[in-house]
Amino acid sequence: MESPFPSPVKVGELLRTLRLFFSKERLFHGLLVEGEVGRVKEWKGAYFFELRDGESALSCSYWPRSGEERAPEEGEQALLWGDLTLYEKRGSLSFRVSSIQRKGEGERLLALRLLKERLYREGAFAPERKKKVPGFASDIALVLAKGSAAEADLRRNILRRWPLARVTTYGTTVQGKRSLPEIEKALEEADRGGHDVIVLARGGGSREDLAVFDEEALVRAILRMRTPLVAAIGHEIDKSLADLAADLSVSTPTAAAEAITEDVEEVLPEILSLEERLLGAFQRKVRSGEEELGRILSRPLFQGDGSLLPLVEKIGYLKERLLLLARHSLESREREAARLLAVLESLSPQRTLERGYSITTMEDGRIVRDPGEVPPGALLRTRLSKGEILSRREVAKDGEER
Repeated sequence: MESPFPSPVKVGELLRTLRLFFSKERLFHGLLVEGEVGRVKEWKGAYFFELRDGESALSCSYWPRSGEERAPEEGEQALLWGDLTLYEKRGSLSFRVSSIQRKGEGERLLALRLLKERLYREGAFAPERKKKVPGFASDIALVLAKGSAAEADLRRNILRRWPLARVTTYGTTVQGKRSLPEIEKALEEADRGGHDVIVLARGGGSREDLAVFDEEALVRAILRMRTPLVAAIGHEIDKSLADLAADLSVSTPTAAAEAITEDVEEVLPEILSLEERLLGAFQRKVRSGEEELGRILSRPLFQGDGSLLPLVEKIGYLKERLLLLARHSLESREREAARLLAVLESLSPQRTLERGYSITTMEDGRIVRDPGEVPPGALLRTRLSKGEILSRREVAKDGEER
């Protein structure tokens, strides 16, 4: 077949020709397309999503003309009116939407709603069946994708807050057909591990990416667990069924770390104060006992003809014995307190900095734990073991934050 081009055509030239063809042909303008909305993402007031029909999917873009127009929602059936275009930079088709007409819930969204209602009626999400989540956990299990950003976030924040914690990862896939049996198996293994608490975590994603966390089988697995479970699944507004079944649900891995650990910098002053109060109370108790014993021995009963002398000597012996035991106990407690103080001192922020880590704060002194907390243009101060570095967050031309 003869090519319409006289010589080999470059990619850019071919795509420009196709784009002009789509823009001129009225066949691709004013189309009315029906399907189910999926993978919605918002960026600078525009919405980018897919319109699905079985195994087929069409990329769509939508710029609402007013703030009153509702954004497309994943899972709903919709009629879209617009133009078919070619995105020259990537050579991909895109449907530029002019208006959206809702037709009601899609099949998957309807099935999910019916499942949620049935589980609610069964009491699967009832507050009274939820286990108490420890706020001071020292043995923590993580069920998530091994090597993921969620794992790095959890480990960093757990060990920053309480470095004595023991953290064990039970790796699993968290998306796709294999993920459901793998997550169930990982939860069962973690539940048998004797941990204080288990964190089921995954980073953000679309409703389709997080579909496994809406599976009834996973909800049943969570309900069977004996160990308290914290769910930190995605950043969606609507909670997944796994979130609803968990003993505690939080929005991010960082929030999960903060919910199950104490901050060593806050606990250390409390421990030192408690030690001081304990030693003071013990010393006052010993002095009170000595004074009471002295008052008893000064009574006339013990100052007679000597017939009670053996009893007085025995009491004196017991007094010395009591004082000796008290001193030994006090010294033992002082040694234990000194050991604990040495451990906590080795975990102090300055020692952490000396091991090569750093602490970044905002201008107002708040510690930066998540890049999302830092607005573009913010001045940052990074503290090292020796000195500080000042920096500023910038936004690149492509819109990505640096």
